[in-house]
Amino acid sequence: FWIRAINGLLFGTIAIACMNIPFHYDTGIIYDARSIILSMAGLFGGGVCALISTLVAGLYRAYLGGAGVWAGLATIVSSSAIGLAYRRIYKNHPERLSTAMLYGFGIVVHLIMLICQLLILPSPRGLTVIRDIWLPVLLIFPVASVLVGVLLGTEERRNRIENELRESEEKLRLIFENIADGISIYIENDDPQKRKLVDCNEQYARMAGRSKEELLKLGYSHNLQISIECPSNKDRKEALEKGEVFGGMFSWIRPDGKENIIEYVGVPVVWRKKQYSIGIDRDVTRQKKIEYALRESELRYRVLFESASEGILVADVETKKINYANPAICRMLGYTENEITQLTVRDIHPKENLDLVLKEFEALAKEEKEFSSNIPCLRKDGSVFYADVSAKAVTISGRLMNVGMFLDVTERKLAEEKLKESEERYRAVVEHSHEGILIVGSDYNFEYVNDTMCQMLGYERDEIIGKDFRNFLDEESKILVTDRYIRRQRGEDVPPRYEFNIVRKDGTKRRVEISSTVVRDSHGRVKTIAQILDITERKQAEEALRQAEENFRHSLDESPLGVRIATPEGETIYANKALLDIYGYKTLEEFNSMPVWQRYTPESYEEFKKRRELRDRGQFGPTEYEISIYDRRGNVHNLQVFRKEILWNKQRRFQVIYRDITENKKAEEALRRSREQYERFFNEDLTGAFIADGDGTIATCNPAFIRIFGFDSIEEALHTNLAKLFLTIEQYYELISRLQAERKLEYIELEMRKLDGTKLNIVANIIGRFTKHDELREIQGYIFDDTKRRQLEDQLREAQKFESLGTLASGIAHDFNNILSIVLAHASILEENHISNGKYSKSIEAIINAANRGASLVKQMLTFARKAETVFVQVNVNDIVKEVAQMIQETFPKTIEVKITLAEDLPLINGDPTQIHQVMLNLCVNARDAMPNGGTLMLKTEKISASTLNTKYQNVIAEEYVSIVISDTGVGMDENTRSRIFEPFFTTKAPGQGTGLGLAVVHGIVNSHNGFIDVETELGSGTSFYIYFPSLQKTMLGYETLKITIPEIKGGSETILVVEDEEYLRTLLQTILESKGYNVLTARDGKEAIQMYEKNWQEIDIVLSDLGLPKTNGEVVLREIRKVNPRVKVVLASGFIEPRVRTSLMKIGVDGFISKPYTPKEVLLKVREILDAD
Repeated sequence: FWIRAINGLLFGTIAIACMNIPFHYDTGIIYDARSIILSMAGLFGGGVCALISTLVAGLYRAYLGGAGVWAGLATIVSSSAIGLAYRRIYKNHPERLSTAMLYGFGIVVHLIMLICQLLILPSPRGLTVIRDIWLPVLLIFPVASVLVGVLLGTEERRNRIENELRESEEKLRLIFENIADGISIYIENDDPQKRKLVDCNEQYARMAGRSKEELLKLGYSHNLQISIECPSNKDRKEALEKGEVFGGMFSWIRPDGKENIIEYVGVPVVWRKKQYSIGIDRDVTRQKKIEYALRESELRYRVLFESASEGILVADVETKKINYANPAICRMLGYTENEITQLTVRDIHPKENLDLVLKEFEALAKEEKEFSSNIPCLRKDGSVFYADVSAKAVTISGRLMNVGMFLDVTERKLAEEKLKESEERYRAVVEHSHEGILIVGSDYNFEYVNDTMCQMLGYERDEIIGKDFRNFLDEESKILVTDRYIRRQRGEDVPPRYEFNIVRKDGTKRRVEISSTVVRDSHGRVKTIAQILDITERKQAEEALRQAEENFRHSLDESPLGVRIATPEGETIYANKALLDIYGYKTLEEFNSMPVWQRYTPESYEEFKKRRELRDRGQFGPTEYEISIYDRRGNVHNLQVFRKEILWNKQRRFQVIYRDITENKKAEEALRRSREQYERFFNEDLTGAFIADGDGTIATCNPAFIRIFGFDSIEEALHTNLAKLFLTIEQYYELISRLQAERKLEYIELEMRKLDGTKLNIVANIIGRFTKHDELREIQGYIFDDTKRRQLEDQLREAQKFESLGTLASGIAHDFNNILSIVLAHASILEENHISNGKYSKSIEAIINAANRGASLVKQMLTFARKAETVFVQVNVNDIVKEVAQMIQETFPKTIEVKITLAEDLPLINGDPTQIHQVMLNLCVNARDAMPNGGTLMLKTEKISASTLNTKYQNVIAEEYVSIVISDTGVGMDENTRSRIFEPFFTTKAPGQGTGLGLAVVHGIVNSHNGFIDVETELGSGTSFYIYFPSLQKTMLGYETLKITIPEIKGGSETILVVEDEEYLRTLLQTILESKGYNVLTARDGKEAIQMYEKNWQEIDIVLSDLGLPKTNGEVVLREIRKVNPRVKVVLASGFIEPRVRTSLMKIGVDGFISKPYTPKEVLLKVREILDAD
């Protein structure tokens, strides 16, 4: 109290000192640190301290007076009160407050202070004061509270620790001095006889029969000890060196001559580099004497069993068979020992008394009674005697036995005296047992407890006897013990040994173990006899060990790394969950069931065997390495392994830690593949990539860039300027200007060139990198060679143009053929009428020649359009080249030299010889015209593989091609002329010297043969045409043309239906046919022709019809009239019929075809031929 009061005065004085150095806000209104000091007085000083400091500070503040006196007093009181409240909340342990809690405490104190100011100071002054000071108060004062609180908390913790140490030392000293066991401390020596006693307790001195001071002065007590069961000097020395506990038993000869038997335990301790041993000695003289007495008693009982005059039998309760018998009972019953053990209880009692005997036997077995008197017994000779029988049910070798003692009435007194003596011996044993022994009646009350039980409970015996045993148990144990007590009373099978808690007189709890049994006294009352063992210290030690093991096991089990403990032989004795998860197993047994070689991949298993061989040879294997294993599902895991030797349950073991690095390995492999893919992409990509400096100098590029521009190596490309790769320097600077303006150019089309000057069409993405001054620092580009695609695109446009022109040409040819047919027919009529006038005959000849030229022109147009009918046969190109060469050598000027180079073993092609001849002749004529002053014309044939053509053309269908090359040394062509040479009607010749269809026809013929044509030319350097025809496949067959002999023209009287939409031609045909005696019907379109045939089909012998008719075409007309008359004869006329259409018409039933323009002779011959075909 006085210390707290003085602390209160000290806190109050400090508060006064703070009030003497205040911050004066206004007259009578001051602010200082008293709120901090007084709140700490309440928090750390307690109630007395807070009260005195509050009174001191309050009186002084009242003395100072002023307008803020009441607010100041309120602050003083509230600060102390808040400190006391916090102290109570934290149960008088303010030192447990953390820095954050102290800061919160300071906030609360000074918020209350501000609220007092607001409430007590008159308005509006209170509001003004709060507005001015709240921020500095809440910023500074809580921090100051933390600083003071930390300082005081540290001091409080130090004081508490000192007090606890002092109390602990006093408790240990009290235990040391008052414990029932003797405790001694010796400085050890290699010679046990020279060790020195340095301290001991009074109990140790009492055991030695001397005072503590006398023993310490002597410095030893061992020369008074006689060893009974002590370790040898060697074992004792090893135990001291290893720090192991040792113990034994010795006999201590006291100065008064008495002998004490001592059990001791020695604990080695090293202190200040000296070896000490702390001995704990227990006087077991009484226990040993009891033990010796019990041993002697057991011997006596054995002798008693063998030599007793009472008969003793041991019989099985269930089978009633006699298992043991002493000589006395053998004599009583007249049997030998061997004979009697073959009998049952039924055999040694008269039959008339058997029911009574068995009833008594069962009662004794069930412990319903312990004694039966006057039991009739049957001797071997048939005589009967009576005996008093006392029995006990015991378990021997797992069988319930009745142990019965048979006494003659004459010997009862002697037996009772011996029983009383035996009871006294057992009572002595019970009273001095180290275990608590008790007897509880059926009313739950104690009937007997021994001294040990009284010591356990801390009560005197008379305070226990007659009390309900449940009053000495905690709540949880009451339920358990009561339940088992009741069930045992009912005879249920209840575990005889279990644990619970007892409550001592001082309120402390002790953990005990009970072993109990239920018996009945001589009056048949149920009693419970129990032995109680205090196991508190053992349980505490077991719990500490269990907790340590659990913590260690928990740390292993919850580790994210796999952990395995293995023997030196490699057997796994522990595996944590993480390791089992890696392998895909649930238990250690499953893990161990998998052979070691199946856990590893083949490569990793070989490394495992190498590590095992090293260890088997006694060498150190690696302690850190990587392995590859299979889990239960067959998945491969990569593990990093750390291996070290440890002690596990005091045995040499190996701890192996596994870290699953599978994902790391996958990431490394993915990174490696990504790098390889990037390098392969950069090096193998078709897209050229480059980086150039700001001035255009190439700094780096990939192989595709080298290939596109024709460099021999990357080294050659480096340091080459980009400008060199453009067609003109202006194009390069135009690109740079665009890059400066747009920063990034996407999918731009450029015209560039290779190193050899070959033009390239490029599609590019160009990115510019600029300095902070907007100067071009770097050019990064990705380019694609689009030249081939552009060439193919040009070819496609040419093909589409020729297709459209071909359609136009076939349409023109049809109408033109009709006109020519009229002209030619009339001219033929005039000629046949033998007009002899020279003037007219020349005109007729001119008309016929002009018509034939027109027909030839139409045929060329159809050939160009690939709509002319061709006849394909096997052709030897060399033969045609020779034929053309011979022709031009005879007809071309002598200033032109013709050279021929023919390939040997040239394969045949499938083609129209006439058209191929026309192709060569057209090209040779053009070559002649290109060399007006003479020159050289070269004709050459060779074989070309498909792989060569695949780079230039699509639709290469054959494995090998025949090439014809026609070259001249003429004037050549410029690019503009070369790009148009295959256009129809395009010519560079003077008017009247060419039609412009020559090369267009050549192009059409080559295409119709599934071939290709190319041209190379340069102005002033001549021209070369390259023609490629697919070589003939072995399965192809040639065709032979038919030679037709035109017979004599004759007429007839048959009826002919003429169907022609051209009126002049229809009238002409009617006139020609009628002049030969035929009857002619005419129709001007297909619809009229069908109607007329349906009306007159029986009179019509033949139908002559144009194929291209208005309203309904000739094919439909043919189908419809054949429905009327399937045997009708039909001749179709057309300027051009596609082979496919011709074949289809022949299948329908066309008998013949005639081509326009035709002459009257051709019409008459074809009509007569069909009519006479039958």
